Amino acid sequence: MLRSRSISFALVLVVVWMGVALAPGRSAITGTQSAGIRVPVLSFHAIDYSYRGYSVTPEQLDAQCAWLLQNGYTVITIWQFWDAAFDAGTLPANPVWLTDDDS
Repeated sequence: MLRSRSISFALVLVVVWMGVALAPGRSAITGTQSAGIRVPVLSFHAIDYSYRGYSVTPEQLDAQCAWLLQNGYTVITIWQFWDAAFDAGTLPANPVWLTDDDS
């Protein structure tokens, strides 16, 4: 699991360093030309009941995910983002990527 996270993190860094961010004119959403699609990345530090500054409870996470779904967001994987960034895939409308930073 740690290896998978390391690979994912490395891929994100490569995308950021190369400046690949679904540039204008790419057709990342089927049938449309984008003006530059932004993919929000929501990173959760801790999901527990510690009530520290950077933690959320499981219930808060559930409520936040429900809000995303109710407001038309679709969760994507790093691989979907990667494929879309390099013209090998498409993204749904309102994509969002959820991740944890170290748990």
